[in-house]
Amino acid sequence: MADPTPLPDLLPTPLAEFASLRLLLPLLDHPRAKEPTTIAWHVLEVFVKQRKLLTSRDAGPGQDNGDLLCTGYLVRGAELPAPLESPWSWLDAQLTWQTAALRPVHTPPPQFLPEPPNPDQPEAPENFWTPRPRVLQPPVELGVAWLGDLTALQSPGVLPPQPRAHLLGCSLLTVGFPFGEGGIGALVQPQLGEALDFVLKPQRVIATEPGDTLAGLAERYGTTVQTLRNLNPFLLPLDTVLTEVGDTLLTLAGEYGTTVEWLMENNPDVHRFGIHVTVEGDTLKSLAEVYLTTPKTLRKYNAPTFDFWSQSEPLPVGFDLVVPLTRPSTPLDPGQELLVPLFRPSTLLPDTWLHLPPRRRSFADPDDRSYLDVDPEPEPEPTTEP
Repeated sequence: MADPTPLPDLLPTPLAEFASLRLLLPLLDHPRAKEPTTIAWHVLEVFVKQRKLLTSRDAGPGQDNGDLLCTGYLVRGAELPAPLESPWSWLDAQLTWQTAALRPVHTPPPQFLPEPPNPDQPEAPENFWTPRPRVLQPPVELGVAWLGDLTALQSPGVLPPQPRAHLLGCSLLTVGFPFGEGGIGALVQPQLGEALDFVLKPQRVIATEPGDTLAGLAERYGTTVQTLRNLNPFLLPLDTVLTEVGDTLLTLAGEYGTTVEWLMENNPDVHRFGIHVTVEGDTLKSLAEVYLTTPKTLRKYNAPTFDFWSQSEPLPVGFDLVVPLTRPSTPLDPGQELLVPLFRPSTLLPDTWLHLPPRRRSFADPDDRSYLDVDPEPEPEPTTEP
Protein backbone atom coordinates (compact mmCIF):
# COMPACT_ATOMS: atom_id res chain seq x y z
CA MET A 1 0.00 0.00 0.00
CA ALA A 2 1.01 3.58 -0.56
CA ASP A 3 0.28 4.40 3.08
CA PRO A 4 1.00 1.23 5.14
CA THR A 5 -0.07 2.79 8.44
CA PRO A 6 -3.90 3.03 8.51
CA LEU A 7 -5.64 5.87 10.24
CA PRO A 8 -6.96 4.98 13.72
CA ASP A 9 -10.60 5.16 12.67
CA LEU A 10 -10.12 3.19 9.43
CA LEU A 11 -9.95 -0.58 9.56
CA PRO A 12 -8.19 -2.05 6.50
CA THR A 13 -10.09 -4.61 4.45
CA PRO A 14 -8.61 -8.09 3.79
CA LEU A 15 -7.85 -7.00 0.21
CA ALA A 16 -6.01 -3.80 1.19
CA GLU A 17 -2.50 -5.19 0.76
CA PHE A 18 -3.38 -6.46 -2.72
CA ALA A 19 -4.73 -3.17 -4.10
CA SER A 20 -2.95 -2.13 -7.29
CA LEU A 21 -5.24 0.48 -8.84
CA ARG A 22 -5.91 4.11 -7.91
CA LEU A 23 -8.83 5.91 -9.55
CA LEU A 24 -9.52 9.63 -9.83
CA LEU A 25 -13.19 10.36 -10.54
CA PRO A 26 -15.04 13.70 -10.80
CA LEU A 27 -17.98 14.37 -8.48
CA LEU A 28 -20.42 16.54 -10.45
CA ASP A 29 -23.00 18.95 -9.08
CA HIS A 30 -25.68 17.86 -11.56
CA PRO A 31 -24.52 14.81 -13.55
CA ARG A 32 -27.34 15.00 -16.11
CA ALA A 33 -26.94 18.73 -16.69
CA LYS A 34 -25.87 20.06 -20.08
CA GLU A 35 -22.72 21.58 -18.60
CA PRO A 36 -22.11 19.98 -15.18
CA THR A 37 -19.50 21.38 -12.81
CA THR A 38 -16.93 19.28 -10.95
CA ILE A 39 -17.35 20.14 -7.25
CA ALA A 40 -14.78 17.66 -5.91
CA TRP A 41 -12.50 14.81 -6.95
CA HIS A 42 -12.78 11.39 -5.33
CA VAL A 43 -9.80 9.05 -5.13
CA LEU A 44 -10.45 5.32 -4.81
CA GLU A 45 -7.94 2.54 -4.21
CA VAL A 46 -9.22 -0.74 -5.60
CA PHE A 47 -8.41 -4.43 -5.73
CA VAL A 48 -9.05 -5.11 -9.41
CA LYS A 49 -9.74 -8.14 -11.58
CA GLN A 50 -10.04 -8.00 -15.36
CA ARG A 51 -13.16 -9.63 -16.81
CA LYS A 52 -13.01 -9.20 -20.59
CA LEU A 53 -11.82 -7.11 -23.51
CA LEU A 54 -14.78 -5.23 -24.96
CA THR A 55 -15.53 -5.39 -28.67
CA SER A 56 -17.80 -3.28 -30.84
CA ARG A 57 -20.72 -5.52 -29.80
CA ASP A 58 -20.23 -4.52 -26.17
CA ALA A 59 -19.91 -0.77 -26.78
CA GLY A 60 -22.37 1.41 -24.88
CA PRO A 61 -22.51 4.44 -22.57
CA GLY A 62 -19.01 4.89 -21.15
CA GLN A 63 -17.77 1.78 -22.96
CA ASP A 64 -15.85 1.68 -26.22
CA ASN A 65 -14.32 -0.96 -28.44
CA GLY A 66 -10.98 -1.99 -26.93
CA ASP A 67 -11.80 -1.08 -23.32
CA LEU A 68 -11.08 -3.50 -20.48
CA LEU A 69 -14.13 -4.45 -18.40
CA CYS A 70 -13.04 -4.93 -14.77
CA THR A 71 -14.50 -5.83 -11.40
CA GLY A 72 -13.00 -4.53 -8.20
CA TYR A 73 -13.49 -4.09 -4.48
CA LEU A 74 -13.07 -0.70 -2.89
CA VAL A 75 -10.26 -0.57 -0.33
CA ARG A 76 -10.41 3.07 0.75
CA GLY A 77 -11.43 6.49 -0.51
CA ALA A 78 -10.42 10.13 -0.20
CA GLU A 79 -11.71 13.49 -1.38
CA LEU A 80 -9.66 16.22 -3.05
CA PRO A 81 -10.81 19.78 -3.82
CA ALA A 82 -11.73 20.98 -7.28
CA PRO A 83 -9.70 22.20 -9.02
CA LEU A 84 -6.83 19.94 -7.99
CA GLU A 85 -3.91 21.65 -6.28
CA SER A 86 -1.66 19.95 -8.83
CA PRO A 87 -2.43 17.52 -11.66
CA TRP A 88 -0.68 14.67 -9.84
CA SER A 89 -1.84 15.36 -6.27
CA TRP A 90 -4.12 12.31 -6.44
CA LEU A 91 -0.98 10.13 -6.67
CA ASP A 92 0.38 11.46 -3.37
CA ALA A 93 1.57 8.68 -1.07
CA GLN A 94 0.31 10.56 2.01
CA LEU A 95 -3.33 11.22 1.12
CA THR A 96 -5.74 11.74 3.99
CA TRP A 97 -8.16 8.86 3.60
CA GLN A 98 -11.77 9.47 4.58
CA THR A 99 -13.31 5.99 4.31
CA ALA A 100 -12.38 2.31 4.24
CA ALA A 101 -14.34 -0.12 2.03
CA LEU A 102 -16.88 2.60 1.14
CA ARG A 103 -17.05 5.58 -1.19
CA PRO A 104 -16.09 8.90 0.43
CA VAL A 105 -18.90 11.31 1.28
CA HIS A 106 -18.91 14.91 0.05
CA THR A 107 -20.52 17.39 2.45
CA PRO A 108 -21.27 20.63 0.57
CA PRO A 109 -20.98 23.90 2.48
CA PRO A 110 -24.12 25.97 3.18
CA GLN A 111 -25.20 28.09 0.23
CA PHE A 112 -26.92 31.47 0.08
CA LEU A 113 -30.59 31.31 -0.95
CA PRO A 114 -31.46 32.95 -4.31
CA GLU A 115 -34.21 34.95 -2.57
CA PRO A 116 -33.26 35.14 1.13
CA PRO A 117 -36.00 36.05 3.59
CA ASN A 118 -33.68 38.56 5.31
CA PRO A 119 -31.65 40.22 2.54
CA ASP A 120 -30.56 43.03 4.90
CA GLN A 121 -28.93 40.44 7.21
CA PRO A 122 -26.75 38.24 4.95
CA GLU A 123 -25.36 36.31 7.93
CA ALA A 124 -28.81 35.24 9.18
CA PRO A 125 -29.19 31.42 9.28
CA GLU A 126 -32.53 31.68 7.48
CA ASN A 127 -30.72 33.01 4.40
CA PHE A 128 -28.82 29.74 3.82
CA TRP A 129 -29.62 26.18 2.86
CA THR A 130 -27.41 23.09 3.14
CA PRO A 131 -27.24 20.72 0.16
CA ARG A 132 -27.51 17.01 0.87
CA PRO A 133 -24.29 15.00 1.31
CA ARG A 134 -23.48 12.90 -1.72
CA VAL A 135 -21.24 10.14 -3.02
CA LEU A 136 -20.24 9.08 -6.51
CA GLN A 137 -23.30 7.82 -8.36
CA PRO A 138 -22.59 5.77 -11.50
CA PRO A 139 -22.19 6.16 -14.33
CA VAL A 140 -19.16 8.42 -13.96
CA GLU A 141 -17.07 9.17 -17.06
CA LEU A 142 -13.80 10.97 -17.78
CA GLY A 143 -11.99 9.40 -14.85
CA VAL A 144 -8.27 8.64 -14.69
CA ALA A 145 -6.64 5.43 -13.47
CA TRP A 146 -3.11 4.52 -12.46
CA LEU A 147 -2.35 0.82 -12.44
CA GLY A 148 0.96 -0.05 -10.83
CA ASP A 149 2.90 -0.55 -7.61
CA LEU A 150 1.20 1.70 -5.05
CA THR A 151 4.14 1.37 -2.67
CA ALA A 152 6.24 3.34 -5.17
CA LEU A 153 4.11 6.49 -4.90
CA GLN A 154 5.84 9.60 -3.60
CA SER A 155 4.90 12.67 -1.59
CA PRO A 156 4.14 15.22 -2.94
CA GLY A 157 2.42 13.40 -5.76
CA VAL A 158 4.19 12.93 -9.09
CA LEU A 159 3.75 10.49 -11.95
CA PRO A 160 5.91 7.54 -10.80
CA PRO A 161 8.71 6.53 -13.20
CA GLN A 162 7.44 2.98 -13.60
CA PRO A 163 7.71 1.79 -17.21
CA ARG A 164 5.41 -1.18 -16.57
CA ALA A 165 2.68 0.89 -14.92
CA HIS A 166 -0.28 2.20 -16.89
CA LEU A 167 -2.00 5.59 -17.01
CA LEU A 168 -5.49 4.98 -18.37
CA GLY A 169 -8.90 6.50 -18.82
CA CYS A 170 -11.73 5.15 -16.68
CA SER A 171 -15.52 5.03 -16.53
CA LEU A 172 -17.32 3.82 -13.40
CA LEU A 173 -20.33 1.68 -14.36
CA THR A 174 -21.87 0.29 -11.17
CA VAL A 175 -21.27 0.26 -7.39
CA GLY A 176 -22.55 -2.19 -4.78
CA PHE A 177 -24.05 -4.76 -7.10
CA PRO A 178 -24.04 -8.47 -6.03
CA PHE A 179 -20.53 -9.71 -5.37
CA GLY A 180 -20.96 -12.98 -7.21
CA GLU A 181 -23.35 -15.58 -8.52
CA GLY A 182 -26.26 -16.44 -6.26
CA GLY A 183 -26.98 -12.85 -5.22
CA ILE A 184 -24.44 -12.63 -2.41
CA GLY A 185 -24.55 -8.91 -1.70
CA ALA A 186 -22.87 -6.29 0.45
CA LEU A 187 -24.82 -7.21 3.59
CA VAL A 188 -23.34 -10.71 3.53
CA GLN A 189 -19.71 -9.85 2.72
CA PRO A 190 -19.17 -6.24 3.81
CA GLN A 191 -15.54 -6.85 4.73
CA LEU A 192 -14.57 -7.01 1.05
CA GLY A 193 -15.57 -3.40 0.39
CA GLU A 194 -18.07 -2.05 -2.10
CA ALA A 195 -18.08 -3.94 -5.38
CA LEU A 196 -17.23 -1.84 -8.43
CA ASP A 197 -17.73 -2.49 -12.12
CA PHE A 198 -15.74 -0.17 -14.37
CA VAL A 199 -13.89 -0.01 -17.66
CA LEU A 200 -10.27 0.93 -18.15
CA LYS A 201 -9.42 2.72 -21.38
CA PRO A 202 -5.89 2.03 -22.66
CA GLN A 203 -4.12 4.89 -24.46
CA ARG A 204 -6.95 7.32 -23.73
CA VAL A 205 -5.04 9.42 -21.18
CA ILE A 206 -1.60 10.86 -21.85
CA ALA A 207 0.94 12.75 -19.77
CA THR A 208 2.05 15.93 -21.50
CA GLU A 209 5.70 16.44 -22.42
CA PRO A 210 7.78 19.63 -22.71
CA GLY A 211 6.85 21.50 -25.89
CA ASP A 212 3.37 20.00 -26.22
CA THR A 213 0.64 22.30 -27.53
CA LEU A 214 -3.02 21.75 -28.33
CA ALA A 215 -2.32 22.12 -32.05
CA GLY A 216 0.54 19.62 -31.91
CA LEU A 217 -1.47 17.06 -29.92
CA ALA A 218 -4.50 17.46 -32.18
CA GLU A 219 -2.32 16.79 -35.22
CA ARG A 220 -0.53 13.88 -33.56
CA TYR A 221 -3.69 12.07 -32.46
CA GLY A 222 -5.97 12.94 -35.37
CA THR A 223 -8.43 15.14 -33.51
CA THR A 224 -9.21 18.84 -33.12
CA VAL A 225 -8.25 21.53 -30.65
CA GLN A 226 -11.88 22.04 -29.64
CA THR A 227 -12.37 18.31 -29.01
CA LEU A 228 -9.39 18.31 -26.64
CA ARG A 229 -10.85 21.33 -24.83
CA ASN A 230 -14.24 19.65 -24.44
CA LEU A 231 -12.71 16.48 -22.99
CA ASN A 232 -10.48 18.38 -20.56
CA PRO A 233 -12.45 21.08 -18.69
CA PHE A 234 -9.31 22.76 -17.31
CA LEU A 235 -8.65 23.89 -20.91
CA LEU A 236 -11.99 25.75 -21.11
CA PRO A 237 -11.26 28.99 -19.17
CA LEU A 238 -11.63 32.20 -21.14
CA ASP A 239 -9.48 35.28 -21.58
CA THR A 240 -10.34 38.83 -22.62
CA VAL A 241 -8.46 40.48 -25.47
CA LEU A 242 -8.79 43.78 -27.32
CA THR A 243 -9.38 43.66 -31.05
CA GLU A 244 -6.84 45.31 -33.32
CA VAL A 245 -7.07 46.94 -36.72
CA GLY A 246 -7.85 44.30 -39.34
CA ASP A 247 -9.18 41.69 -36.94
CA THR A 248 -12.12 39.64 -38.18
CA LEU A 249 -14.05 36.79 -36.63
CA LEU A 250 -12.49 34.49 -39.19
CA THR A 251 -8.89 35.41 -38.37
CA LEU A 252 -9.52 35.36 -34.61
CA ALA A 253 -11.20 31.94 -34.83
CA GLY A 254 -8.09 30.57 -36.53
CA GLU A 255 -5.73 32.25 -34.08
CA TYR A 256 -7.51 30.91 -30.98
CA GLY A 257 -8.46 27.50 -32.35
CA THR A 258 -12.22 27.91 -32.26
CA THR A 259 -15.08 28.71 -34.65
CA VAL A 260 -16.82 31.86 -35.81
CA GLU A 261 -20.07 30.53 -34.31
CA TRP A 262 -18.38 30.08 -30.91
CA LEU A 263 -17.00 33.63 -30.95
CA MET A 264 -20.39 35.10 -31.84
CA GLU A 265 -22.17 33.02 -29.18
CA ASN A 266 -19.77 34.13 -26.43
CA ASN A 267 -19.54 37.76 -27.59
CA PRO A 268 -23.07 39.07 -28.16
CA ASP A 269 -21.75 42.62 -28.62
CA VAL A 270 -20.25 41.75 -32.00
CA HIS A 271 -23.66 40.83 -33.37
CA ARG A 272 -25.14 43.18 -35.91
CA PHE A 273 -28.48 42.16 -37.33
CA GLY A 274 -30.51 43.25 -40.29
CA ILE A 275 -33.73 42.35 -42.06
CA HIS A 276 -33.90 40.54 -45.37
CA VAL A 277 -37.31 40.59 -47.06
CA THR A 278 -37.63 37.25 -48.78
CA VAL A 279 -38.38 37.00 -52.47
CA GLU A 280 -39.42 34.12 -54.65
CA GLY A 281 -36.80 31.36 -54.69
CA ASP A 282 -35.12 32.28 -51.39
CA THR A 283 -34.17 29.32 -49.20
CA LEU A 284 -32.25 29.07 -45.97
CA LYS A 285 -29.40 27.52 -47.90
CA SER A 286 -29.22 30.25 -50.55
CA LEU A 287 -29.45 33.07 -48.00
CA ALA A 288 -26.81 31.42 -45.82
CA GLU A 289 -24.46 31.60 -48.80
CA VAL A 290 -25.33 35.25 -49.41
CA TYR A 291 -24.74 36.30 -45.79
CA LEU A 292 -21.78 33.94 -45.22
CA THR A 293 -23.51 32.04 -42.45
CA THR A 294 -25.26 28.67 -42.04
CA PRO A 295 -28.89 27.53 -42.25
CA LYS A 296 -28.60 26.50 -38.59
CA THR A 297 -27.70 30.08 -37.61
CA LEU A 298 -30.61 31.50 -39.60
CA ARG A 299 -32.98 29.08 -37.88
CA LYS A 300 -31.61 30.20 -34.51
CA TYR A 301 -32.12 33.92 -35.26
CA ASN A 302 -35.66 33.30 -36.52
CA ALA A 303 -36.89 30.74 -33.98
CA PRO A 304 -39.38 29.23 -33.63
CA THR A 305 -40.80 29.97 -37.08
CA PHE A 306 -38.19 28.01 -39.03
CA ASP A 307 -37.03 25.50 -36.41
CA PHE A 308 -37.98 22.54 -38.62
CA TRP A 309 -37.71 24.24 -42.02
CA SER A 310 -35.68 22.34 -44.59
CA GLN A 311 -32.68 24.29 -45.87
CA SER A 312 -33.78 23.77 -49.49
CA GLU A 313 -37.49 24.47 -49.01
CA PRO A 314 -38.58 27.84 -50.50
CA LEU A 315 -39.31 30.50 -47.89
CA PRO A 316 -42.61 32.41 -47.86
CA VAL A 317 -42.38 35.53 -50.00
CA GLY A 318 -42.36 38.87 -48.18
CA PHE A 319 -41.20 37.50 -44.83
CA ASP A 320 -38.90 39.69 -42.70
CA LEU A 321 -36.01 37.34 -42.03
CA VAL A 322 -33.41 38.32 -39.40
CA VAL A 323 -29.92 37.93 -40.87
CA PRO A 324 -26.47 38.56 -39.39
CA LEU A 325 -24.66 41.58 -40.83
CA THR A 326 -21.41 40.81 -38.99
CA ARG A 327 -19.91 38.33 -41.37
CA PRO A 328 -16.82 36.22 -40.70
CA SER A 329 -14.76 38.56 -42.89
CA THR A 330 -16.22 41.84 -41.58
CA PRO A 331 -13.49 43.98 -39.90
CA LEU A 332 -14.23 44.48 -36.20
CA ASP A 333 -13.97 47.80 -34.41
CA PRO A 334 -10.47 48.22 -32.89
CA GLY A 335 -10.29 48.22 -29.10
CA GLN A 336 -13.36 46.03 -28.64
CA GLU A 337 -13.24 43.53 -25.75
CA LEU A 338 -13.61 39.95 -26.91
CA LEU A 339 -13.83 36.67 -24.96
CA VAL A 340 -11.51 34.02 -26.38
CA PRO A 341 -10.16 30.66 -25.15
CA LEU A 342 -7.30 31.07 -22.69
CA PHE A 343 -5.34 28.15 -24.16
CA ARG A 344 -4.49 28.93 -27.75
CA PRO A 345 -3.49 26.17 -30.18
CA SER A 346 0.15 27.26 -29.80
CA THR A 347 0.12 27.70 -25.99
CA LEU A 348 2.66 25.47 -24.24
CA LEU A 349 0.80 23.08 -21.97
CA PRO A 350 1.77 22.53 -18.32
CA ASP A 351 2.86 19.20 -16.85
CA THR A 352 -0.49 17.42 -16.61
CA TRP A 353 -2.63 14.60 -18.01
CA LEU A 354 -5.10 14.87 -20.86
CA HIS A 355 -8.01 12.78 -22.09
CA LEU A 356 -8.01 11.74 -25.76
CA PRO A 357 -11.09 10.87 -27.84
CA PRO A 358 -11.61 7.23 -28.87
CA ARG A 359 -9.74 6.18 -31.95
CA ARG A 360 -11.97 5.99 -34.99
CA ARG A 361 -11.57 3.57 -37.84
CA SER A 362 -10.59 5.23 -41.10
CA PHE A 363 -12.70 4.52 -44.14
CA ALA A 364 -12.23 5.27 -47.81
CA ASP A 365 -13.14 8.83 -48.72
CA PRO A 366 -16.26 8.70 -50.93
CA ASP A 367 -15.21 11.99 -52.56
CA ASP A 368 -11.77 10.72 -53.49
CA ARG A 369 -11.26 11.20 -57.25
CA SER A 370 -7.53 10.54 -57.35
CA TYR A 371 -8.13 7.51 -59.54
CA LEU A 372 -9.07 9.89 -62.38
CA ASP A 373 -5.48 11.13 -62.49
CA VAL A 374 -3.93 7.70 -62.70
CA ASP A 375 -2.80 6.73 -66.19
CA PRO A 376 -4.31 3.45 -67.29
CA GLU A 377 -1.99 0.55 -67.74
CA PRO A 378 -1.02 0.02 -71.38
CA GLU A 379 -2.83 -2.68 -73.29
CA PRO A 380 -0.70 -5.79 -73.74
CA GLU A 381 0.66 -6.19 -77.25
CA PRO A 382 -1.11 -8.89 -79.22
CA THR A 383 0.86 -12.04 -79.77
CA THR A 384 0.96 -13.78 -83.12
CA GLU A 385 0.13 -17.41 -83.26
CA PRO A 386 2.92 -19.58 -84.65
